Amino acid sequence: MVKNLPLDKTDTPILTIISDQIVKFANSEKMETGATDTEFRVIVGKSKQDNKTISFITNVNFLTACEIAELYKSRWEIETFFKFIKQELNFKHLLSRTENGIKVVMYLTMIAAILLTIYKKVNNIIGWAVAKIRFMDELESGIMREWHSEMSPVFSVNNSFTFNSS
Repeated sequence: MVKNLPLDKTDTPILTIISDQIVKFANSEKMETGATDTEFRVIVGKSKQDNKTISFITNVNFLTACEIAELYKSRWEIETFFKFIKQELNFKHLLSRTENGIKVVMYLTMIAAILLTIYKKVNNIIGWAVAKIRFMDELESGIMREWHSEMSPVFSVNNSFTFNSS
């Protein structure tokens, strides 16, 4: 440890900050401190939910310990969301290599995620697999019903079409 940093604020909505320190890592072969010139910041906190100790290692020195803890929380939520869209919405392979193409696919996937989440919640469905199947079935039958009601007058036997050759 190089030095302890003062804690201005110790509480976040999910964590109580215990310590904030500047450290240098030891060389694993020589086991001596200061083998590297790079300083890191280690922030240690206790979870308010389950009382587990959580450590954050960063090289960011211009934010408070609470701000860094909140950033990591946000990052975890983003990672959880991407895990969800990769596993549940099959967002594993990019269909395009252009920035615009990637954005379009990402937006469509996010819209699908929102619609599926709303459908799951409104219908009190527990698992994602069941929600996806039921959502797709209802969507397909709704589209077919709408198409049929729109197109049936066009294909009606009583509907007479005249061809004007002039």
